[in-house]
Amino acid sequence: MPDFLPLITSATNYRLSIPFGDEVFAALVRWNSRDEAFYMDLREGDGTPVLLGMKLVLGGNLGVRKNHRFFSRNLLRVVDSSDEDRDAGYDDLNSRVWVMHMTFDEIVNGSPESQGSTP
Repeated sequence: MPDFLPLITSATNYRLSIPFGDEVFAALVRWNSRDEAFYMDLREGDGTPVLLGMKLVLGGNLGVRKNHRFFSRNLLRVVDSSDEDRDAGYDDLNSRVWVMHMTFDEIVNGSPESQGSTP
């Protein structure tokens, strides 16, 4: 079953800890007012970079081209619960636009929840 990252609606710049399996990762999420988009950095608990400066846009898998062990077992995808197919505006994270997390085991097993329904 997919999980959704506990991002904060209408926040400009914040950090949070996110558990993925047995590990806890640190995320920095920030709003860029110049291009009106959110960006995210993801680091291991010890500060090792996993994903830096990734723009949160719909349709692609975040970090798909990154060579980090996290992405050999996990998928992060930005989804729009309204089917409007619009990237997140300032007030949209965790209200209309969500960052979904799934393990590859969940994807391979084809659980019905893997279709991207939001909370």
